Amino acid sequence: MRKVILFIAMSLDGYIADREGGVDLVQQLWKEDLIDVYYISVIPILLGNGIRLFGENGSRIPLKLVKTQSYNGITDLIYERRGTVHSSNQ
Repeated sequence: MRKVILFIAMSLDGYIADREGGVDLVQQLWKEDLIDVYYISVIPILLGNGIRLFGENGSRIPLKLVKTQSYNGITDLIYERRGTVHSSNQ
């Protein structure tokens, strides 16, 4: 079975793009729980607004932190999906 791996950077306050950015690909994969591994680089900047990496989707997706590393002020967080998805609508 193929794994879907997300590589993305976000600001410290959780934004991946300013208001003009487009991130529909990422949002749709996340909402449908198709991402198996998350490689998230946290950039040390506060954007204050824009497009959030994770919006509301009505479900909890449990993740397990498998690795971290820091360099030049950037922190990489690597998570794998753990267990089953729990819908908050149930």
